[in-house]
Amino acid sequence: MQSKNIDIEILRAIAVGMTLFAHLDALFFWQSPTLVKINEVVRFWGGVDIFFCISGYVITASLLREHPQVPSFSKIAIPFWIRRFWRLTPSALFWLLVVVALSASAINDDGRLLSLRNNLTDLAAAVLNVANFHIWSCYAGLSQSCGVNQVYWSLSLEEQCYLILPILIYALGWKRLAGAMIVVIAAQVLLSRPISTLAWFVRTDALAAGVLIALTANNQIFSKIEPKLLANRFLGFAFTAAAIAATGALAAHASKITLHTTGIMVVSAVLVWVASYGRSYLGFSGLPARVATYVGSRSYALYLIHVPVYFVAKPISEFVGISPQESMATSALYLFFTMALVLVLAEANYRFIELPLRDRGRAIADRWSKRSQTKSAVKSSSYQEG
Repeated sequence: MQSKNIDIEILRAIAVGMTLFAHLDALFFWQSPTLVKINEVVRFWGGVDIFFCISGYVITASLLREHPQVPSFSKIAIPFWIRRFWRLTPSALFWLLVVVALSASAINDDGRLLSLRNNLTDLAAAVLNVANFHIWSCYAGLSQSCGVNQVYWSLSLEEQCYLILPILIYALGWKRLAGAMIVVIAAQVLLSRPISTLAWFVRTDALAAGVLIALTANNQIFSKIEPKLLANRFLGFAFTAAAIAATGALAAHASKITLHTTGIMVVSAVLVWVASYGRSYLGFSGLPARVATYVGSRSYALYLIHVPVYFVAKPISEFVGISPQESMATSALYLFFTMALVLVLAEANYRFIELPLRDRGRAIADRWSKRSQTKSAVKSSSYQEG
């Protein structure tokens, strides 16, 4: 089994850190002037595009290792879908139900979690993997049925792509799949995609770029363009910081930069390309690398959990005696307290839901594959005997 690429884990940590920062306006409910000023310079919703690109790369690289020659449709698709279901759905469903329960409880007396009905609608949209269309309808002013679980739009978009990817692999094969990904990217690269538009909620160019990176990773040209200069820790970290700043600036100035989403996709692809070599080109080493690796491994749980915690942080902090609006010091304490709670819950989710059920999914997929191979062998034997 191939060892884990630590740079990809670090990049996951960066992406989830950007995402947690992007949603701080839900935590600082009084519209912190400091946060408002920061958001005028940088906004970090581009973290989700980094996630998309990582997903495209990791999923494709994994499938390519398992099936260098494309097998029958059922052998590539069914085990993959089983593993993805058990990897993603239990945790997502659990936290969706937590929000539904909280929105019906006394903790929602101030209405910050919106209505029970709205959160049930979020739950239904996420279960059906159409949350991106559901959330878009609210952003576009076509509906008022959205709850607080708006981050699930990106999970639904990934799930839609996970459903389609094995079909494309089987229909096109590995070589023609690369051409298809180029077409997917080219079809979106010149689109203006403001955040309220449908094109923003169905953007697949970053994910396609990740697929393309995985498909070309074993090509000779890939080794020739390796960014060995970034082996210098200072240059590697400077590159990573500049890339993060670039995504933040592009998002913050979206009204002035027509192709801001395309620019974020390009930066995301460059980051994943650099990380794909697995040679510490992102500039992290020692303790920072270990911390980032830990955060990266819990990134999915952090992604699911942070929004509910942000919305209930106010009554919880008041219960423990923290008044965040009093001063900068109490605001910092409020932030620290909230992030600590997010991390604790993410760790619990990782240990007690995510890991055991991910392993269960792998076991089920392996059993299905073995039964499928046995049936194929029996049919082949019967055919030869006949």
